[in-house]
Amino acid sequence: MKKVYTFLLASSACLFVCKVSFAQTTPSTPDRLNKAIYVEALGNGPLVSLNYDTRLKKGIQGGLGLRAGVGTINVEGTDSNGTSDNINIISVPVALNFLVGQKRSAFEAGVGVTPVYLANELVNDNGIYTNEGLSVVGFLNAGYRFHSIRNGVMFRITWTPAISSEGFTAAYGGFSLGMNFK
Repeated sequence: MKKVYTFLLASSACLFVCKVSFAQTTPSTPDRLNKAIYVEALGNGPLVSLNYDTRLKKGIQGGLGLRAGVGTINVEGTDSNGTSDNINIISVPVALNFLVGQKRSAFEAGVGVTPVYLANELVNDNGIYTNEGLSVVGFLNAGYRFHSIRNGVMFRITWTPAISSEGFTAAYGGFSLGMNFK
């Protein structure tokens, strides 16, 4: 009978030690990067851009992240003299950002660049004139981000001052709406 008690006690101790050891080696946070896909109005694209954002450290809501997107706009018009103007703009905002906050709300700060390709075609009685070029605009981001703890809705509102060959322009901002996932 004493052997049975000793066996049960030893088995229980072994199971307890195994359970505690397993619990300590299992990560308490997921082993995936937190990501988001969102549409940004105004902000760092010409008018609207589609963006992908990812944290650079697995399993955390905040911290260092990377964002890349693409935006495009096409504007056509004709003036009273019959001159038609067609403007195409393509932008690719790329940024390094940092989120402060591990829950649903976070302060976002970032820095990045937006290469912008512009093609302009002007058609009038004298012919067709085309002009195209590439420029780069630097930007800063500061704002609020809300994201679900798990998969779900995310939105952000940011102040995005621009730095270009024209100088510093503080009067920019953006609003984003999308989904975050792991």
